[in-house]
Amino acid sequence: MYGKSKMDTKEEQSGIVNLYPDLERYCCFLCQNEWDGKDVAQETILKAWKYYSDQEKITPALLNKMAYHQWIDTIRKRKKEMITDEPEDRALAQSNINEIVETLFEKLTPKQSLIFTLKEAFLFKVAEIAEMLHLTDSTVKGILYRAKQRVEKEDPASVALFWNEEQREVFFPIFYQALTQQNPDLLLDLLPYFHEEKVSTIHSHISTPSNTFCMAA
Repeated sequence: MYGKSKMDTKEEQSGIVNLYPDLERYCCFLCQNEWDGKDVAQETILKAWKYYSDQEKITPALLNKMAYHQWIDTIRKRKKEMITDEPEDRALAQSNINEIVETLFEKLTPKQSLIFTLKEAFLFKVAEIAEMLHLTDSTVKGILYRAKQRVEKEDPASVALFWNEEQREVFFPIFYQALTQQNPDLLLDLLPYFHEEKVSTIHSHISTPSNTFCMAA
């Protein structure tokens, strides 16, 4: 059959370019700094162009997966280790994700943690998050703005008042597993506990001692 026209090629490249801003945000979230994030995003997009002749197959999920593995490769090179054993490879990834979740829980409130992760790690749109949490778009944008400010600060104000030990024990592994498995459904299962601004409990549906859950933004 006939080859692709120059117009087709330009349209496909334009489609990939449109995916780049979200990819870069994801990479910065994954790497926890802007410099590494941009490098990983650029390497990822170049590999996507190189290895996928059918550009229409390049989706945000595929780019995120490629970026994740690119970051693991970067860690390997920096440590000057030849990592061939699968358990060691997995340990590196798990260690990095554990640090990300620790940062979320140290710097953000519960609602900020959920919204920030859905937006930055899983690329949900503001309107989608707002609908799921029964909030307005402007409210979600405000929460995201405050969350990003707190993440960027080296020593933000304590959020200890918004997390108690039982809550951390319940939610930490859920956030960790969601990021490790690249599965936002694990976080979406938590949505019922974030629908109301008032204090709610998590005891009735999640196995943990009875406690109150502060829904502060």
